[in-house]
Amino acid sequence: MTQQARKTVVVGLDGAVPTLIRQWADEGYLPGFARLMAEGTTAPARSILPGVTPINWASIATGAYPMTHGIPDFEVHLPGEPLDVGHDAFDSRLITAQFLWEAAADAGRRCLVMNFPGGWPPRDSRVHWVGGVGSPASAGGLQLSPSHYYVGSAPAPRDGTVIVGGTLQLSAVGEEQGPSYAISWAQDAVRLKDPAGQTLEVREGTWTPWQQADFGRHGAVVRGNYRFRATRTSGGNLGLYCSQIYPATGFTVPDVLAVEIAGAVGPYVDYCGARAFDRGWVDADVMLDEADYKLQTMAASIRALNARHDYDLVFVKTHILDHLQHAFWGGFDPLSPWYGSDDAPVYERYLRDGYVLADRFVAQLQQALGPEFGVVVVSDHGQLPHLKAMSPNNVLAAAGLLSAVVSEDGPVVDWSRTRAYAATCLGHVYVNLAGRDPQGIVAPADYEATQAAIQEALLSVRDPETGERVVELAITNREAMALGQGGERAGDVIYAMRPGYSGDTNWFPLTADGATVVRVGPHHRIDADFGERKFIAGKFASVHGCSLPTVSLGRGTELATLILAGPGVRKGYARAAYPELVDVAPTIAEWLGFPVPRNSQGRVLRDVFDQ
Repeated sequence: MTQQARKTVVVGLDGAVPTLIRQWADEGYLPGFARLMAEGTTAPARSILPGVTPINWASIATGAYPMTHGIPDFEVHLPGEPLDVGHDAFDSRLITAQFLWEAAADAGRRCLVMNFPGGWPPRDSRVHWVGGVGSPASAGGLQLSPSHYYVGSAPAPRDGTVIVGGTLQLSAVGEEQGPSYAISWAQDAVRLKDPAGQTLEVREGTWTPWQQADFGRHGAVVRGNYRFRATRTSGGNLGLYCSQIYPATGFTVPDVLAVEIAGAVGPYVDYCGARAFDRGWVDADVMLDEADYKLQTMAASIRALNARHDYDLVFVKTHILDHLQHAFWGGFDPLSPWYGSDDAPVYERYLRDGYVLADRFVAQLQQALGPEFGVVVVSDHGQLPHLKAMSPNNVLAAAGLLSAVVSEDGPVVDWSRTRAYAATCLGHVYVNLAGRDPQGIVAPADYEATQAAIQEALLSVRDPETGERVVELAITNREAMALGQGGERAGDVIYAMRPGYSGDTNWFPLTADGATVVRVGPHHRIDADFGERKFIAGKFASVHGCSLPTVSLGRGTELATLILAGPGVRKGYARAAYPELVDVAPTIAEWLGFPVPRNSQGRVLRDVFDQ
């Protein structure tokens, strides 16, 4: 290597699809990415099976495979616990490998980490942290309240609240103390009056200034930030959208960083996903507008903090592209059951606009941090069109391996008659093993035969419309070790779906009808949310992580994005061989000149550097 980078910023773009970046960069929509690729190295990267958020960001951040860093799925099943018990995989205390930023701190480097999956709560006091947990589902335990929607008369949009008595009471989740407003609706505005008599007029199509008030939370009083916007319901009535309520402090380590951000930037928020759009509270343009605010705030916060603390290594991750693709992919991919040629240009614009926001974000970070910073842009996976869904546990039940009663409250498994159970989300089936699992009934002598029965059940599933096999791969825990999976936290059988098919137990859990494979599309009305143990597969227009990491389908690919640019990196180099995401951390460590994380198993990508 002729020159090492002195400093580096790692920009995580969850779900960024390398083929879309290349297409829209070539078409002139993404000048920042085009410049990075011309000035550096690009390489579509291979994620770790299953290609989902917590697994692969942990692999990116540690250089280790799941069997080493301990995160095999969206939830983590710990040995000795019931098979239907899982723990949030975004908890740093579950990760059993050293993070790259911890290795950098050991080498005396100053690090800032912002919203990186699996890193919260921070484990190293030498590292500066800005929350949150990096989960796609929520802001974890940091937010005071997710977004809400209020109307003045029934029927309300999904999960909207009808205001009775003319009083709007805001509160933290599970608490009561918070600001109250007298509320009234006019033809073109919603009016709020606080107890001091101050009036706030919320007009359609514009945000109010940020509001700040005290909220009761866990016996303490916490200052929270929020804002309002008036939007139309599908019935044409005017409603009130309240953004996420986020605390003014308590989301950084050390605490003073929150004060520095507030003074230099303004209110910081965390979650910016599909919650409001999914429920019909806001349209796609508002969803993109909230995404833009989030990215602008993160870039400005990094600029302000770096000016004060002079970091050597910055990590920042956003989930915005993944949210947009799950919501809109069906509208722009002709293979999708949601596709309609008349609407395709609209959905193309929505998705492209999301990538334009990401392009601007990376450019703003480069400008904020200066030319001495090298840049790494990386995603954890790509996206495929979502065509059909399989219920792994319905498959096991049909094969006589699982017994359960399904009601409106969810399935109740009869463990005394269950030999196998698919958990915790996707890709893993566990044997209910006597002596290992609390309710185990399979004798150790029958363990391998039960694994074989699970494999046969999965590989025998056929699409009822096409006759095609739905599961492409079903291997034992021992065999999965060759892929970096396996070990005591992983399933006894690990499977991968045919491209376009999902096989997620949270998207398609045990159901009373016992259906194994169903077509997804606009015919589904989904009122449930993730984690409610109800069918929600039909709300996701794209899918990832269920198929093998190198497949492509329609306008999508499971391959992840990797771009490096800066001192010592080869210019205009498109790497033909796919690196693995475990190669990112050791390559960055080599580039910055400090030892790789101690559990790292990846390779240094020496060919990306000038020799």
